[in-house]
Amino acid sequence: PGHAIRLVTRAREAVCPELGAGGVRRQQALDSITAGRFAAVGTTGFGVFAVLPNGTIVADAVRPDLVGQRFDGHLNAGMVAQATLLDYIDWVTRWGGGFVPHYSTRVSKAPVDVYIGQASLPATAYFERCPSGDRLGVAFGREAVPAVTRCNANSNAFCAIQNTNRLTGLALVDMLNVHTSEQLSRIWYGISYTGEYKVGSSFYVFALHMSWWGYPGPDKHYNPGPLLDTTSTCLAHGASPHVIDGRNLSFLAGVVDGINRGEWLNSMLNSAAWSGGAWRDYEWFTAALGDHHKVSLVAGFVWNGTATTVGSGTVHKPDPLAFGPLCEDCPADSSLTCSAVNAMRLASHAQMEFLTPAGRWERISDDPWFGFMHTEHIPSSYTGTWPDGFYTFAFDYNGTCVADGLERSNVGKNSSGILGGSTTHGRFIVAADNGGGWVQYSRSDGVVRLAHIVKATKARQTYYLGVSFTKAWATWEKDCRSEWSEPCSDKNAQVLVGAANADVISAVDEPSLQQVFFNVSFRQGAYHPNSTGDFAAHIYSSTWGCADIAIAAGITCPPKLTQDEILTLQSAAEQEGGAWALLLGIAGKNEASRNVYVFRTKWEPPNLVTRQEFMILAFVSKAPAPTRCIGSGGNCPSNSTCTSGGRCICDTGFLTNFSAQQGSCGDLLPAKMLCIDVRGLDCTDRAENLDVSSCLSCRQGYFCAAGAPFLCPAGQFCPAGSSSPKPCPAGHFGDSTGQSECSACPSGRHAPDAAAVMCSPCTPGTFADRRGQLACQFCSRDAFAPGHGEEKCQRCPDNTLTTDGGAISQAECNQCEEGHFFKNASCRKCPVGRTTFTPSDTECTLLPEVLSIIIVAIVFVFLSLAFAYRLHRFYKRRLALVEAKAEAAMKAAETAVQETVRCGLATIQDFGHPMVLMGANAFSSLT
Repeated sequence: PGHAIRLVTRAREAVCPELGAGGVRRQQALDSITAGRFAAVGTTGFGVFAVLPNGTIVADAVRPDLVGQRFDGHLNAGMVAQATLLDYIDWVTRWGGGFVPHYSTRVSKAPVDVYIGQASLPATAYFERCPSGDRLGVAFGREAVPAVTRCNANSNAFCAIQNTNRLTGLALVDMLNVHTSEQLSRIWYGISYTGEYKVGSSFYVFALHMSWWGYPGPDKHYNPGPLLDTTSTCLAHGASPHVIDGRNLSFLAGVVDGINRGEWLNSMLNSAAWSGGAWRDYEWFTAALGDHHKVSLVAGFVWNGTATTVGSGTVHKPDPLAFGPLCEDCPADSSLTCSAVNAMRLASHAQMEFLTPAGRWERISDDPWFGFMHTEHIPSSYTGTWPDGFYTFAFDYNGTCVADGLERSNVGKNSSGILGGSTTHGRFIVAADNGGGWVQYSRSDGVVRLAHIVKATKARQTYYLGVSFTKAWATWEKDCRSEWSEPCSDKNAQVLVGAANADVISAVDEPSLQQVFFNVSFRQGAYHPNSTGDFAAHIYSSTWGCADIAIAAGITCPPKLTQDEILTLQSAAEQEGGAWALLLGIAGKNEASRNVYVFRTKWEPPNLVTRQEFMILAFVSKAPAPTRCIGSGGNCPSNSTCTSGGRCICDTGFLTNFSAQQGSCGDLLPAKMLCIDVRGLDCTDRAENLDVSSCLSCRQGYFCAAGAPFLCPAGQFCPAGSSSPKPCPAGHFGDSTGQSECSACPSGRHAPDAAAVMCSPCTPGTFADRRGQLACQFCSRDAFAPGHGEEKCQRCPDNTLTTDGGAISQAECNQCEEGHFFKNASCRKCPVGRTTFTPSDTECTLLPEVLSIIIVAIVFVFLSLAFAYRLHRFYKRRLALVEAKAEAAMKAAETAVQETVRCGLATIQDFGHPMVLMGANAFSSLT
């Protein structure tokens, strides 16, 4: 509205006399309007047009192609017919000027994507009338600035500035277009009690009755209203409707340290309104935030002689610094996602500070809160300053440096010597004029950098400011894989996504953006596996599908996501600066859980209308990393072994268990590895990283070697609690998997070896008459087995035998040969001297010559016995005579000895010796 009023007023003063003069002077005045004499410098789409009372456009600075067409009709000329439009223009211009709402495609030339492709849009135009009857106007869209719902009013981020612009502009334009008190009352109601003038829950509009007019208004046709008080009564309030019951700023702002903040704030807001709209910063209080510094965009209008202030605001402080991987300070010398985020936060903070009444380029150059680099000059009272490398620089549109936090001495110098040439300065202006954006450039030191450029206009002077970071890959952890969740994979994923983001935001057109998609999707250039290992980035559209620009170029789409995964990732993408999300796997589909680093980026090239959002992802397994055992000082835990790859692996029968290390910082924490004995236990359904008590005994038919069940193979058996399969013993078999016990081989079959899957049938000539046989037995010589798998042998005919055991047919059964007899199922050889005379003999017969010898021998033995008997009788009689003589001699000798002993005892006693004889028997025996 301010641009429109100023342009129309200037044009009215300059060309109305010429238009009234007629003839050549009139035509020259109209031509000057069409040539852009009254187009706003530094803006897009603002320009004066002239309309006759009948609606014919006679001059147009923005759309020369519409000259000669009707403002109120002619759809083919891009206008929308409105029957009462000319009457309304006549009515507002009769009172000196005003705003006329209508629908038009005039604003479709504006380089804002929301306006493109629509047949007609809400618009408004400010009109004033020349004495000649010509109406001079400037039109602009009534479509509000797009709302950023992923934003809150607790900081001065770009989204907060945009939402504040949206609400103040929307409310102001709607108020300027009312023509009845009832319409205005509906706006007050909408502000206070509906969501029409809100964004989210923290951005809202307030409106105050302007009680003191300390400044003349831009419209000379209105007179100052009456002096009510100095503290402005609240008319509408989107956050606290209860304050519109006649309460004023003195009540709302309160008195602090004896100062009526309401009076002071009233003066601040009024001055902003009378200046055509401006930013004002002030101290405020809410129950949620307490005392805080707030900044609001404030404008004003007059209706029926009553002035009103309308505005919307946000907290004047930057969002917290985004940290780099592993909670480290985010550097400005590499392309991490946090680098881009911090650059934008510093740029918005500096822009907002400059737009406040106290904002000066000198402060932004020298204050550490805005990226001042000379740390030796930072007062000790400052905390939370920006990391090294982030600083603010600013130039006016003539190329003169007005602020430089890196080199204070650059202030006053031309951009060509600082930015590496005049081309960069021009590109920065294009970016600023198109709503801000990223520009890749090289400073005079040759380092390639990415700067976020924004526009700042103050006191009718236009500048651009920017904050940059180096476009270079951050340090890559080489000894790291995405198959494990650990700090190095946390860092690599963020490095990869940051590099992809830097490539996306620096793409200047669609072909260069397609090249970025090609390199990322097919892992070419810096994304080649030789550089990034098994880490890969994926770029999705804002709706989590394949981006149109990739489809158009035939580039492979990223992996398709499920609806549940999209919901999880969407929540992470809402967090500015990137965030980790966990996608849970599906056991039945053999899908493992994955960590995903998500970053939402926006491609908004400075010279294009098209702006697109993308989601950049990097996947990392949720599986904790085994302990390193080479090169990083980690020792393997008990019951584990160090592999050639430098990682520990638990021995067979031991389950790997992890617990997060305490005191670590980051999203993917390092894990402490343990190896737990789980032989014979099933731990597949246990809670993650719990102790072994949550495991179950391995069920029968399965074996559990390392905490997981495996189906018992054929030929083996697995009772409950098995840690390994056991082979079926010999004589048994297991013909299917999952058996808890083996079966004995049936009769007629055998299994000579362990782990048999099936039993083999007995071959002909053999048999197995019992179950569970290791081997088949040969048939005895009196039997035969003609077929396979015989349980018993068939008997040979009576008195017949086979040559050897294992006969397979009756034909092998034969009678015994001469000299042998049949007994007990065998042919036995006759003893010496005996023989058989027919094959069927069952006993042997003596030979004749043998019988004669036996008779002679018997006679000889009889005679010998008779002679021995006679000899015996002779010697027996002789022996009896000898024994009688010997007996008589013995008796005589015994008598003699007894007499000798008796004499000896008498002699010994006469000598008186106390000698005792040992006993008569001793002498008797001696004798």
